[in-house]
Amino acid sequence: MSEQDRQALELLIDVGNTRCKWQLRDAGGTLLAASVSDSALSKLPANIFRDMQRHYPDASALQRVRVALVRGAEDQRILNQALAETFNCPIQFAQTQNKTLGLKNSYSQPSQMGVDRWCAVIAAAAESGIPGAAQAMCVVDAGSAVTIDWIDPNGRHLGGYITPGYAMQLRTLLSGTGKVFANLKADASSIELASDTHNAVHSGILASIVSHINGSLDRQRSGVDGNVRLFLTGGDAELLMPYLQEPLHRPDLVLDGLALLLP
Repeated sequence: MSEQDRQALELLIDVGNTRCKWQLRDAGGTLLAASVSDSALSKLPANIFRDMQRHYPDASALQRVRVALVRGAEDQRILNQALAETFNCPIQFAQTQNKTLGLKNSYSQPSQMGVDRWCAVIAAAAESGIPGAAQAMCVVDAGSAVTIDWIDPNGRHLGGYITPGYAMQLRTLLSGTGKVFANLKADASSIELASDTHNAVHSGILASIVSHINGSLDRQRSGVDGNVRLFLTGGDAELLMPYLQEPLHRPDLVLDGLALLLP
């Protein structure tokens, strides 16, 4: 790779429901700068640019911006306009596809599947050598929602689940009850029985998510000969790791897939 190619930069942005992660990489995939932001969409590009310059002052070689956005059309319009005003390069919004790198989507209308899920699946499959691997794969993204997706060794997406994430379950429980008191912060330390309301709430929510994931693994293993690689990503991944069997923690799975999804 030439020195010029190494200096060609791309900005990857994963915009979820509650926060944004971004990375600046060179053409060889080397990470140059990264951060997490909860800025409003209209201010996000300017804040990213400011942070980029702190870590990597020479951003003049930026060739394109790739975005995985799970929000609606109006939010995409706002973000696209702000990006265009901040960065003088092409801007690409990723779309969930029917087939990518040998992976076949199970959705009859792929656009109805969140692009963050598809990016995570692509990255995990690439690491696992799917299609053509010896193992099936399960991808869990534990964020605002908990998503579970299954892919067989031949690259077929078998489907998945979407359930409320930790914070969403907590807010729903506390807003819908009068005498259940707990802090609005994900601070469960175990899934054991609790002897006070605060810990009973947090342990119960964590236990429900763990049971959901482990139940899916138990149900699906028989159909894939019991051999499964479990990938784990999302903001609550570290809370779940102690209770799952040999999870592969990949914090940047969506960004890694975004880099592969858009050539």
